[in-house]
Parts: sequence; structure tokens; C-alpha cells
Amino acid sequence: MKVPLSLFAYSLIHLPNGFWWGFVASLLATFVVLVFGWLGRGSRRVLKMYGRFSLAGIWIGTCKLPNYPPDVEAIEIYRLALSGEHVSFKFFNYRPDRREVLKYLGAGVCRGHLLSSFYYIPDSDSSESGVFAVRKRGEILKGVYAQYDLRADETLKVSPENFSLMRTKIPFWRRVKMVLGRQPYCSYNDVKDLYDAALAKHQPRGASAVEAGSQSLT
Repeated sequence: MKVPLSLFAYSLIHLPNGFWWGFVASLLATFVVLVFGWLGRGSRRVLKMYGRFSLAGIWIGTCKLPNYPPDVEAIEIYRLALSGEHVSFKFFNYRPDRREVLKYLGAGVCRGHLLSSFYYIPDSDSSESGVFAVRKRGEILKGVYAQYDLRADETLKVSPENFSLMRTKIPFWRRVKMVLGRQPYCSYNDVKDLYDAALAKHQPRGASAVEAGSQSLT
């Protein structure tokens, strides 16, 4: 049985010239609109996050271990990063009696304004490690830290509840150095100026620098 050719003529769909180019252009335009919408929503979320308090950032404080010489107190600069409740950080330990700057890594959990964490020296030749637990009090983090003193028969040393970290600001390129795992400053004197500025901003009125800065283990 032969089908009339006229039926084939009606069954064929005649596409105008340039149809496929227009179709592809429409898909691309839709994709671009979706991408810009996603970026816009993400930007709004980021802007809202900047308005909230976060433990993420640069902090500074002091530390004094029993094996330090008398009247020697270290200054430490921390960089805290948050992912949900999980906290990762690195900090650098500066002492006035030595040129070497020690780097520590750590991690912990932040629940509300409570942070519990551990830290260690990422060096196969060192087993030094410790823990600290702090909470937000005012605009500082305050709590205790503890570690075994490897130079005193591995006795467990615990600080009074006066270990504190103060938020501070450092130039962008120094923050980048910390992200890359490099010390942000070269010497103790540089971080001492930074610490004094943070202390003047955060210490309670009437408190002396000695009262605000003493954080030794016992």
C-alpha cells in the first residue's frame, strides 16, 4: 500500500533558519540567570554572616610554662577557622629569650560560646601537646589550658582560670602567611606591640597589665 506523498509533507516539521542557534542561546541565557541568582543568594548569606559574632579570626594571648626561665612569658598568635561546630587552628609561640618561633596545630569543638580543643607541635621530633577549654566572656575567650611538662618528669600542669585570648587585627598579607602555615611576624618585639595594643583595648578598667596578662601553669 502506497502512502500519498502529501501525508509526508504534513508530517515533516519545518524548522526556520537559525532555530538551533536561538535554542542554544536561550539555554545559555537561562544558565547565566540561574548562576547569577545562586551567586546573589550566596552573597546575601555571606553579608549576613559578617553581621554575626564568630570565633573565626585572629586572637592573641600569653603563655608561661614551668620550664620557662623566671620572668619569661611567651606571646602567642592564633588563627581560628570554623566549619559548623568544628574548629581548626594554628598558633605561633614567641619568647623574648629565643629567636626560634614554635608553630602549633590544633582542633576542637565549639558548642555555643564554649570551645574545647587540643594542640600539638607538628614535628616528628617533638611530642609536646596540650589541651585548653575557653568560653566567651565579654569580648575575650577565657578559660584554662593544661599539658604535661616534658622537662619536669612529665608532670601534668594546669593553669588557673585566667588563660585568655583577645581578638586582634593584622594586615592581610600577614593573615595569608598564617593560612600558609608561616609565622606572621619575625620577632617577639613585633608581637609585643600587637599584644599591648590588644590588652589596652580589652582589659577591664582599673586592672593592671600584670593582672590581665598573667597566665602561668601551676
